[in-house]
Amino acid sequence: ETFKIWEKNDPTPPATENGPDGEEGVSLPRTKNTSKMYMIPSIRHKIDKVPLSQVRHRIFDLLRYQFGFDNASFMRNRMLAGLRTASFAVTTASEFRKILYKAHLQHLSASAVSGWIDRVLNIVWPNGVFLRGQPPLTPEQLVKQAEKSKSALHDAFPDAVRAILGHELTRDGLNIFHEMLQNRVVIRSMCYMLFDILWLEVFPEIGDVLQGGAVLDSES
Repeated sequence: ETFKIWEKNDPTPPATENGPDGEEGVSLPRTKNTSKMYMIPSIRHKIDKVPLSQVRHRIFDLLRYQFGFDNASFMRNRMLAGLRTASFAVTTASEFRKILYKAHLQHLSASAVSGWIDRVLNIVWPNGVFLRGQPPLTPEQLVKQAEKSKSALHDAFPDAVRAILGHELTRDGLNIFHEMLQNRVVIRSMCYMLFDILWLEVFPEIGDVLQGGAVLDSES
């Protein structure tokens, strides 16, 4: 599939519709069976920075390290390699770019961002009153919440991937991942890095000061 850019000053734009917030420069062909999608140039520039090959590489590295495939049997390693090979046929680069583009329009549009801001305001200032802290949880409540989140994590894991990884590797890997999420230092560091990336998107000139998110771009 191909992606064609339609600039605002294009004298012959296609007969299409605007985006969800009426953005200019983006339009989707009216015919359903089409192989072209017209993209906003600024969004396309962002999408081009996320190549499918790099995303695929990171996902399978996560599976290998998180689920201990270095110590897995030869058959399990061959199954993981086969799954990686199959991923090349299932998802193409053009389909991946289309998914990113539609997700960008859906979750980063003006209406979506304003909805998130309104939700945060309602959480921090419910009914116009600044949020008041709740009493700390008891050890029994903390254990109950941890067990509930662990059960939800195991239930949400895809059964098809579980069958390839094996029950024991899946259980141990998810338990380690859940234990990591219970560490406040790890969660705080992740939030700081995400906030750094957000500020760099808004103010690129402060890149010399905010370097916490640079570790996410590391190739190591």
